[in-house]
Amino acid sequence: MEILPLYRQVYHLHKKAGNVRKQSFEEIWENSDVFKTLRNRDKLEGKCHICDYRYECGGKRCSVFAKTGSITQEDAGCWFNKQQLKKPLVFEEVGCEYCSRKPQLVCQLCGSLICDDHVFYCPICKESLCHPDARDCFFKHSC
Repeated sequence: MEILPLYRQVYHLHKKAGNVRKQSFEEIWENSDVFKTLRNRDKLEGKCHICDYRYECGGKRCSVFAKTGSITQEDAGCWFNKQQLKKPLVFEEVGCEYCSRKPQLVCQLCGSLICDDHVFYCPICKESLCHPDARDCFFKHSC
């Protein structure tokens, strides 16, 4: 039995959104007040409401609900300070780990972004790996 460290506490959203015996999952997903609220990030309160990252982050709604009983309260555990909440999002152009071409895959062993020229597929399990000419992921890989 694996014992999880204290910092790795997992929360689940224990809030009823519907009943799949009476409605389809799609109907619950589209029409439930719970899911509508979770999708509408403008309903978040406190610093989550003013944060420019709210559409990407959402503020750990499950842990907020477990601690406050509300799915819209601010995430008190957020480490952003007031200056960081209004920072513009900057997205980097990311290229292949070995050249500047657009990456198509991820090496299943080391996690590197790789293009078609730098990928090698395992002949047994078909996982995408860094090409042996670039890195030794293929030789370290085991099926």
